[in-house]
Amino acid sequence: PEEAYHVAPVPWKARRLLLFAGHMPRPYLSRTRGLIEKQLENCTDSGDVTMALRGTGRLNLSSYLNATRWHKFCLVSQGDTFSTKKLAEVVVLGAMGGCLPLLTREVVRPYRDVLDYQRFTISFGAPFRNIATAQEQLQRLRSFTSTEHRAIRQNLSRVASKFAVPSASKYLLETLCEKVRSHNESRIG
Repeated sequence: PEEAYHVAPVPWKARRLLLFAGHMPRPYLSRTRGLIEKQLENCTDSGDVTMALRGTGRLNLSSYLNATRWHKFCLVSQGDTFSTKKLAEVVVLGAMGGCLPLLTREVVRPYRDVLDYQRFTISFGAPFRNIATAQEQLQRLRSFTSTEHRAIRQNLSRVASKFAVPSASKYLLETLCEKVRSHNESRIG
């Protein structure tokens, strides 16, 4: 799969705006993706948005990797649980030249006490809650410049190892050990 990224990056201006890919979670677990899908479908200003969420519209691995190269942003939202592997995927792929992570508010942000997510992701508070909001947010994404894109990509490169296997496991253990040390020192001192 990594071979898809051993080619020249797609220029920012040649990319489509937004990729929303993955599975559609069970409604009793999370309705977020379904609500976003509905608003984007009803938005008249979403011609440069790719949704690959259901049935035959889902992408195989090779097509997914290629799609992340041809889009500016990849939407990351809650799946069956609050955490989602999509965040780690998009951070690592973004660092390799793929789309930039666009996070909805409910996505769990690991290491948020030590990583400044505003430096390497784009966040939306209540994304696409209605058609007017969806159009505003799509317009906000369209206004991102190639300079802003490069700055976020550089920051993604700095944090990608914290999300990639196996270095993510090492980082997690180091972070937990530091928290335990800090906690123990505060109890002693």
